[in-house]
Amino acid sequence: MKKFYKTTNLILVMVLTLFLLTGIPTVGQTKPKVPCLEHFTASTCPPCSAFNPVFAGYLSGFAGKYTIIRYQMYWPGTGDPYYFAESRKRRDYYTVTGVPGLICNGAKQLPYAQSFSVARMEELLTLYTGMEIGITASVNADKIVTATITITPEIGYEAGLVTQIVVMEGVTTQNVGTNGEVAFDHVAMGFMPNANGTVLAELVPGQPVTLTYTLDMKTTHNETANDLIVAAFVQNNTTKEVVQSKMENVTHPFVDYQANFEVFDNDYNPVPGGKVFLTYYGEKIIDQNGAVQFNGVFPGTFVYRADASGYYGTEGEITVGNGPYKGEVLIEKPDLFFYQDFNNNAVPEGWSAVKTNGFYLEGSGTGTLVFYKPNDGDDESYLILPPVNMNQSGIFSFRAGNQAGNPVAKIGIVTTEPVPGTDGTSGIQVTGFTELYSATINMMTGFRVFGFPIPETVGNQLLAIKYLGPTLSYFELDQIAILEDNPGMKVQFLVTDQDDKPLANTVVTLQGKTIANNTHGYASFRDTDPGSYTYIVTYKNEQIETGILTVEGEMVKHIRHNTSSVEDPAKIVTFTAFPNPTNGKFVVSGITSGTLTVMNLNGQTVLNRPVVNGNTIDLTGLAEGTFLIRFTDGNSSKYQKILIRK
Repeated sequence: MKKFYKTTNLILVMVLTLFLLTGIPTVGQTKPKVPCLEHFTASTCPPCSAFNPVFAGYLSGFAGKYTIIRYQMYWPGTGDPYYFAESRKRRDYYTVTGVPGLICNGAKQLPYAQSFSVARMEELLTLYTGMEIGITASVNADKIVTATITITPEIGYEAGLVTQIVVMEGVTTQNVGTNGEVAFDHVAMGFMPNANGTVLAELVPGQPVTLTYTLDMKTTHNETANDLIVAAFVQNNTTKEVVQSKMENVTHPFVDYQANFEVFDNDYNPVPGGKVFLTYYGEKIIDQNGAVQFNGVFPGTFVYRADASGYYGTEGEITVGNGPYKGEVLIEKPDLFFYQDFNNNAVPEGWSAVKTNGFYLEGSGTGTLVFYKPNDGDDESYLILPPVNMNQSGIFSFRAGNQAGNPVAKIGIVTTEPVPGTDGTSGIQVTGFTELYSATINMMTGFRVFGFPIPETVGNQLLAIKYLGPTLSYFELDQIAILEDNPGMKVQFLVTDQDDKPLANTVVTLQGKTIANNTHGYASFRDTDPGSYTYIVTYKNEQIETGILTVEGEMVKHIRHNTSSVEDPAKIVTFTAFPNPTNGKFVVSGITSGTLTVMNLNGQTVLNRPVVNGNTIDLTGLAEGTFLIRFTDGNSSKYQKILIRK
C-alpha cells in the first residue's frame, strides 16, 4: 500500500506541475488572471517616446483583457509635470532604475521595457488565480470619486495580502515635456487611500470583501473628470506577485459631446493616416474617409492641430456648444519636385547610407531616421538621395530636431564609387563632397524646417546629407522635400449636377492626363503651364462636355450637368462678363435679372448683389487674381471665370 500511495503522490505532483507550466487552472484556481502592467515613464524621456507607440501596438489586440497603470516619473531632467510623490513609492517598491520601465504582474520585472512583446502578453493571459475583483466607481459634479472594490475569493488566502487602488485619467495633454509626445493615457492621478494600500485580513472562500474609498480629484493633476479610470490589484508584498487585477471606467454626471473633423487636402481629397490633436483629448488617426472623432468633449473652445506626412499642417480653434461639433479642416499639399518621409523606420529603398567609425544611422521606430555619433574620430556618415534630375532651380527642405550636442548637418553633392565586398556583395564609398549648405540642428525637442536654394546645375548629380558629429551628438531626420522654384499653376474642374451637388463617376482629361473627381466634385491638375488646352469631361463613360481651356493663372472651371432631364432652352441662362480680363470693372449681359455672386478660389464670397442686364460691376477694390462668378435667375445658374489685371 505504501508503494501505491507514493506513486499517487508522485502523479499528483506531476499533474500540478503540468497545470502550472501550461496555464491550465489548478485545483480551486479557475479564474483567469487579468495581467497587471505597471508602466514607469516620463514626458522628458526620449526612449519613452519611441517605446510608447510600439507598446500601444502590442496591446491593441487585447482591449479589455488587461490592467495598465502609468506612473509619470521625476527623471530624466526635470521629470514629468504630472509626477506626484506617491508614484515614487511604487518606483521604490520595485527598485525601478530606468524609464521606460515595465512590471508585469508584480513579480516579473522586465530587464528593459522594450523586451515586451505580443508573445509575452499571450503568455500572461494563460494564467489563472483564485479570486475575482469587481469595481464600481463614480465621480460627482464636485469631482469627488467614490470607488467600491469587491474581492471574491474562491480559495483561502492568508492574512497580509495588500489591495492597491489607483485612479487614472484616460488622456492628458498638459504634461508635455521634452521628448516630443503630445498626449498620454492611463496616467496615475492618485491612490486610495494611499500608496501603502489596504492590508487584507484572511480571505475565506466564497466570502466577498468590500472596500470603499473616495478621492478628491481637485487635489490631483486631473484635467477633465469625464474620462477617469479606477484600477485595483491584490498583491503579495513578500513575493511582489499580483494575485489579481481589474480596471473599470468611472461613471460621471457631466454633459459632453462628440467633436468630429473631416480632414481634406487643398484638392478636397481625404488625408488618411494623418493625425488630429485636440487639447485635453489627445491625438487620433485620420481614417480612410478623412474622418476623426473625439468623444467626451466638454462645451468650450479648444485648440486643434491637423498634420500628415507630406503636407503643411494647420492649427486652429473649435468651439463646442450645446451639441456635437462637426467641421472641415484643410491641410495644404505642397507642389513638390521630390518628397520622402521615413515612416518605414529605415533607410528607404533606392537611398544609400555610408556609415563609418561606429556612426549610427537607423530608424527610430517613430517615423524618423536617427543620426548618432558615439565615438571620437574625423570620419563622417552620409545619407545619399536617389538620383534627382533637377532640370530647374529649386528649394531643398528638410525637417530635423530632437537633438543633443548641437550636431551639424551639411548638404551637398557627392561622388561615389563601388566597393566590392568579400562575400560577393558590393557597397559604395564617397570619393568627393561639394558642400551647398550647412545647418546646426538646435531643436532639443520637436522639429524645425531647414531650407536653402539649389541651382539647376545640380542636374542628375547625387545629393546627400553629411553628418560629422560632434561626438555623442545625435538628431532625428523627419522629412526631405525639394520644391520647384517656379511650379506650374493648379487648374481645377468642379463638376456638379443641376442642384450644384458634386457629380460622382466623373473623370476629366486635360493635356492627355485623366483624373477622377473626388467626393467634393473636384478634379485637380497641378503644374499646368499657361496656354490653351483641350479638355474632356466624361460622366458614366459618356462625354458631357468638351472644349478649349485657356490657362492664364490658377483657376476653377465649373461644369454643371443636368442629370434629371433636358433643360428647356428658354430657361438656360446665357450670361457673359465683358471685358475679361478686366482692370476691375466689367459689364454683365445676356440676362434679365437675378443675383450675382463673386468668389475667390478659396470659395469665399467677396460680392453678392442683385443685377439686371447691362449692370456694371466694380471689383477694383480686389487684388489681382482669378475669381469665379455665379449668376442665378431662380431657374438655373451660370458660372464664369474672370481675371483681374491692373
